[in-house]
Amino acid sequence: WASWCGPCRAEFPEIFRLHEDLGDQLTIVSVALEKDAENGINAARRHAFPWRYQIVEESRFVMTADIAMTYGISSIPTKILVDPDGKAIYNPSYDEIRQKISSL
Repeated sequence: WASWCGPCRAEFPEIFRLHEDLGDQLTIVSVALEKDAENGINAARRHAFPWRYQIVEESRFVMTADIAMTYGISSIPTKILVDPDGKAIYNPSYDEIRQKISSL
């Protein structure tokens, strides 16, 4: 996500619901890709994310940030669901996330 990304912010309510419903079964890590890290830090505070892990990576060109390059992120918002075996599913729907977790 990024502080300037409207589609990213539009997903926050669903992510908050996931955390509320599945917080003990799901670890959420939010990663903000920002040209100015302070923007991501301030936005995370403003939205009061209830999950523990917040990462803000500053990069002049957002999609060339180290974390974006490492995980093959070419656009935001991007969701990555990683199962207990380390298998990643890119951009699952929220229903798919709920189904995968309930089947564990």
